[in-house]
Amino acid sequence: MVKIINSSNETLAILQNVVSPIISEELNREFTFTFSTVIDNDKSSYVNYQNKVEVEDNYFNIVYTEEERTTDGLFIRVECEHVSYDLLDIQHTAGFTAIGDFATVAALAIGTANFTVGTVASTATETISILEATNARQILISLAALHGGEIEWDKYTINQVAQRGANRGVQFRYRKNLTDVKRIIDNRTKTDAGLPTISYECGVAELEYEQGYINAGVSSLEHYEVGDTVTVIDEDLNLNIELRIVKESHDVNQRMQGTVEIANFVDDVTDTLTRIQTTSVSKDSVYNGCSIGPDLGFVATRSDNMARSLMNATDGIKIQKGDGSGTNWTDVIYLDVSGNATFSGFILASQIIGGTIVIGTGSNTFNANGTDGIWLGSTAFATAPFKVSLAGLAEATGLTVISGSITGAVIQTGITSAHITMQDDTIKFYDEGNTLSMEFPKMSSGNLQKRIIFYWQGNERGRIDTSSLDIALAGKQPTAGSSAQIILGTDGSMTFQGTTTSGLYTNQQGYHAHTVIVGSATYTTSYEGNHGHNVDGI
Repeated sequence: MVKIINSSNETLAILQNVVSPIISEELNREFTFTFSTVIDNDKSSYVNYQNKVEVEDNYFNIVYTEEERTTDGLFIRVECEHVSYDLLDIQHTAGFTAIGDFATVAALAIGTANFTVGTVASTATETISILEATNARQILISLAALHGGEIEWDKYTINQVAQRGANRGVQFRYRKNLTDVKRIIDNRTKTDAGLPTISYECGVAELEYEQGYINAGVSSLEHYEVGDTVTVIDEDLNLNIELRIVKESHDVNQRMQGTVEIANFVDDVTDTLTRIQTTSVSKDSVYNGCSIGPDLGFVATRSDNMARSLMNATDGIKIQKGDGSGTNWTDVIYLDVSGNATFSGFILASQIIGGTIVIGTGSNTFNANGTDGIWLGSTAFATAPFKVSLAGLAEATGLTVISGSITGAVIQTGITSAHITMQDDTIKFYDEGNTLSMEFPKMSSGNLQKRIIFYWQGNERGRIDTSSLDIALAGKQPTAGSSAQIILGTDGSMTFQGTTTSGLYTNQQGYHAHTVIVGSATYTTSYEGNHGHNVDGI
């Protein structure tokens, strides 16, 4: 009986005039139903893609209809797929990785779809990782195989069984129930043992439904279904082999003649998809975390959606950090098509070669180039408070040296206010008005070697000179060739030069002599004993 049901699984019509209603199921692969019915403008109006078919206690989606007129009348030919094909629409474009028992991982693969997990043969914890675009149906088939089992589809219930079918001792024997047989040996595909795949397509009489077997009470001995292990015997072909039924087809209304395919392998949908995907690249399909598409270009995504790399001719190259959702990404490395690079982390390199380095923005920058040198605190070298030219000349505003030494041709503590300059062996002191006030000049040749010079408003007002023999004090700069005004000799003598000398007092014990030269006159005193000399106003 063939029913048409709506999306809520409510019966809309029961079709009576059904032609060739064939159900075909293949292990881990197709599960379809095809039929034709008369167009009667009544029940046939419900036969459309918005409704489903219920047959043999299972649900099938109407996916294709074809209306035609023949000599026998108007007919509509219908192709249906089991509702488990809805799982193909649940896409995992970046692959699928999960760990857990069958029920837990199956629920993750299905998501919120209208499917439930029923019988579960294995409760072991396994890890599944498919590193390419996949869908929920493919994941469930692969997951069942990972647990050493197979999938049985029951309407919207997913059962994981150890193995479909059983070995019931059924034989397909020529001249009994084997009507035809075709053997296919394919050396292009191999079994797990490395042998060619071998399959047999057999036409069989369904003796289970033959009235004589039913009357004799032995019809159950001829029962078979997909997944069963059966024996095929044909003495003429020297054939006696035991294999599994991997595909079974039969007429729903007339259970007289069926078709089975037995094989030494179970080819699932993943085998076919793998063969296709290893020889071609599909748009936006994922291969080991990588995909190529028209929008993003080449994309390599980590399985946990925490990182990915992109490359295309519009943006350039990007390495991005994700939050695990697969939708939020932040650039951490970006190389645009103009050659500009942006990094959000550290750069480690043994050598960096380039024209200009700028770290920071505005006045808070470190700069370096091959024209000016190195500078800080300004976008321009000329106005930077700290800079070092390519010739090695350094300028710093507000420099503080905590320890160590400073070596250079000129050392200057300021520019426009009170400061000190040091160059060679000369030290100069400047007052608040930037006027020279004192100088330790460079040593000169000759007997008179300058040591300290005092200035007032930029003019020399005094100095202390030294020679190899004495120290000279001057109240003003002497003229060329003149002598100092006060000379302290190494023998303890003191010589005054000038027109006025007053307030000179000497005191020395014992015998001694004094010579006082004032102007052009020379005075000599010599006395014994304790005495003193007082020379006033000479």
